[in-house]
Amino acid sequence: MAECHDQPGVSTFLPERKLVAIVGPPNSGKSTLFNRLTGLRQKVANFPGVTVEHHTGQVKLGPGHDVYVIDLPGIYSLNPRSEDERVTHDVLLGNMAGIPKPDAVMLILDSTSLSRHLVLAAPVLALGLPTLVVLNMSDDLAKRGGTVDLKELSKELGADTLLVSAAKGDGMAEVLEWLDQRSKPSSPPVKRVELPVLGGVPTYRKWAVETSRKGQYHPPAPPIWTRRLDKIFLHPVWGIAIFAVVVLAVFQTIFSGAKPVMDAMQATVDSFGEWLAPHIANVALQSLIVKGVLKGVGSVVVFLPQILILFFFLGILED
Repeated sequence: MAECHDQPGVSTFLPERKLVAIVGPPNSGKSTLFNRLTGLRQKVANFPGVTVEHHTGQVKLGPGHDVYVIDLPGIYSLNPRSEDERVTHDVLLGNMAGIPKPDAVMLILDSTSLSRHLVLAAPVLALGLPTLVVLNMSDDLAKRGGTVDLKELSKELGADTLLVSAAKGDGMAEVLEWLDQRSKPSSPPVKRVELPVLGGVPTYRKWAVETSRKGQYHPPAPPIWTRRLDKIFLHPVWGIAIFAVVVLAVFQTIFSGAKPVMDAMQATVDSFGEWLAPHIANVALQSLIVKGVLKGVGSVVVFLPQILILFFFLGILED
């Protein structure tokens, strides 16, 4: 699957090499795993016709056993509502120009949030492609007391399942072994399981919770700093008091912090109106422009500093 670069953003693959798609939610360690597999043998490009970026790279497995991997955008669903989801959907179904349908899929999930991330596994597994489910961040899972029965989970998913830590390199030998098996012309047959999940996101969530339970998944305890902060901010007395103080501080900042800028903007609008008025001879037109348009627009624009500060705090809360 050596790549040609005849057209910018379009990769042409030769048929004798296998292509493996790497799929997963954002912040699941997907790109970390991709970088560890490919090293410096990777290329960045845009999908044709869109601004979505993708990475392709070569995984060296041995003479004649090399595979190419493509790191698709991080998504939470295969429903093509956003541009990222549409791109991933089209690539997995073989509908993306210049990129053949993948021969296999590596689904990267955060093992510390397995019940939530398994929602994506349902539609991916339903595609029927050979799939390796990689439960990443195994070191964090073990450190915080979480466990999962890989054998039972693999049985429920009908797909090979591995615990790895892409950041530390744990479990990478098993990932390379799976890729090596998939690189051969006579790849092992796909384990198929009937997934009763082709209904929508609510059904996927119910299935994910049930699958986690059957896989004997025990979620890890929250990080110690999270537990300490929860004791303070979720306290029945101190939590409410802190919330009230924060809300008052935000509103005080919005009104008092923006006032100097608002006064300066209002003064600028008034000064510009006083300068412009003598240059308009027609009294009616002068009144329309200076007292109507200029003062009307100015009375709205002066609130811009307050709006920007408000959205700044909303952005912090959203993060």
